[in-house]
Amino acid sequence: MTGLGFRESFASEDPSTENLYLFIVTLGQVLSYQVTGRGAGYPPVAVDDLGADTRCAQMNQKATDMIIAREEAIYLANTDGRGPSYALEGPKSSILTHKGYIVITSPPFVPTAGSASGTVRRFVATGKPGNVPAGTGGVGDISKVVVFDIENKYIAYSNTFRETVKDVFSCWGRLFVLTNESTVSLALSRVSSSNMGV
Repeated sequence: MTGLGFRESFASEDPSTENLYLFIVTLGQVLSYQVTGRGAGYPPVAVDDLGADTRCAQMNQKATDMIIAREEAIYLANTDGRGPSYALEGPKSSILTHKGYIVITSPPFVPTAGSASGTVRRFVATGKPGNVPAGTGGVGDISKVVVFDIENKYIAYSNTFRETVKDVFSCWGRLFVLTNESTVSLALSRVSSSNMGV
């Protein structure tokens, strides 16, 4: 099991239709287990044949869909099956939901001028990378953090961090990045507060 999340029950005119579901994410699939209401207690049902790695599955802000981050894209799964997907290619080490956004962190890598990412190419052009092998947590490694606006389908923020990113967390309505150097940075200092609703 690599992820869990509850689909909350919502107020409706017919209280008998309000059911609570538990999403169970594994490496190979997403399962939905009905917790309350008629049908509760039966075995979980597979709602998607795509699973996720650890830290790459999380409920969306409205607690209606499970977000699955895979190398080729971001997928949404609900109790009816797979929902929309977003073509955000590249390796992902973790995701986080923050307001209406998905925060995607890449695993550490050594940047190159031939990267598909404009953010990484600009980083290389500034002459910042060192000569330390990838995965060692040294100055040669960088991690990329991308904030994706799921409703408007655009990248609201993208930045590279010289040290390996250990975690991204939300506090006081803002996003912070914790690196392996125990440095905490405000991730959204380059995005206007009106765009992020903070």
